[in-house]
Amino acid sequence: MKYFEFISASGIGAIIGIVIMKLFDIWSQKIIEKREKKRWLSDKQLKAFSKLSKELMSFRLIKETSDIYNPFEFRAIASESILLIDDKKIINQIEEFIARLDALYTKRAGNEEKQESEYNKLYKKSLEIVNALGKILIEKKVN
Repeated sequence: MKYFEFISASGIGAIIGIVIMKLFDIWSQKIIEKREKKRWLSDKQLKAFSKLSKELMSFRLIKETSDIYNPFEFRAIASESILLIDDKKIINQIEEFIARLDALYTKRAGNEEKQESEYNKLYKKSLEIVNALGKILIEKKVN
């Protein structure tokens, strides 16, 4: 009789062990998936933010862009980053920057002093945006 009880207890123990291992496996898989998703999002943000930062800081005056300023192309580049930003304030700053840069390029002829003042304001705005994007990346790495 003791032999039968031992086999029954061992079988139940094995089943409990298998269930516990399966639950642990499911739990660990979810943690791994969250980590991988976080890493993927971080990589996407780094690529998109780097490209946008390059465009912001260069005022789209780099050789890789066309000779003619095109605000729609700039918005297309910005849209990838905008999709990855939760903060509406930063999104609005990007949109405002693009609109003001477009206005600066369409008003090329005119008061040079006023244009230089606008250029300086845009430069400061581009620094603010790039710093905000950097903070997003740093916060994602820390969390």
